[in-house]
Amino acid sequence: MRAAKLALAVLLATCILTPAAWAGEGKGKLESFEEGLKKPSEAKTDTDSGYSTDTTSSISGGDIAAQGLMSIFYNFFLMGLATGGAEDPRMLYEELKLTQSPALPTIRIEPSYHYVINDVNAAVGRIEAGYLSFGADFEYMRYFERNAPDLDVLSGHLLLRTLFARFIGVNLALGVKSIWGSGKHTGFEFGVPFYVYFTKHLILDVLPYFAYINSRRVYDVAGGFSVKYGFVGARAYYRALYNGSQTLHGPGVGVFIQW
Repeated sequence: MRAAKLALAVLLATCILTPAAWAGEGKGKLESFEEGLKKPSEAKTDTDSGYSTDTTSSISGGDIAAQGLMSIFYNFFLMGLATGGAEDPRMLYEELKLTQSPALPTIRIEPSYHYVINDVNAAVGRIEAGYLSFGADFEYMRYFERNAPDLDVLSGHLLLRTLFARFIGVNLALGVKSIWGSGKHTGFEFGVPFYVYFTKHLILDVLPYFAYINSRRVYDVAGGFSVKYGFVGARAYYRALYNGSQTLHGPGVGVFIQW
């Protein structure tokens, strides 16, 4: 319990406290990213022609790739849903806990640091809780850069979790994503987090999410490796937040406690 309380305290401190040295004013990469989230009616227009200069509504190769990735993982989710129903829930739960399996966590708390290319930094805190197939998660992330306003991202989902052959886990995540800087932008989000459990100590994750905010498609995709021993572990990952006109991407590293 002491370890859980310490991890929770680190999570809250990481998410809430931003170094004062990064405070300031001026337009930066984060403000440009937020500009790409504004409603079509708010997009800047060419004063001479009267036509909108916004082009984010077009479908790009990144859109197609992200949607294809989600489709593949969704099929794995259906496979897990079809095979998991035959198992006794109580026996499955006891087995997962006795073997310290990383699958279907009852509670997981993960603070992390995310470096974004072009001198943007982010503090991230994530909590997942649930029982076998049902769960929920919550994530708060603050981007900050020198001499520019911060950008906050808040996500929350209800989870339907599956486990296929004790080797692959796929969740169906339904919820909301809210992004705010000078204004607040909120929309529906759908995701299919995908996990490969090579052993109880080594895990691969691919976490694609799709949000629809102010008639804009926003993709949040991450992939990483975790090493877990007992109730604690560490994770290294790469993450990209993409809104069609701007991308915030870069590596990250975090620690977690899980039971």
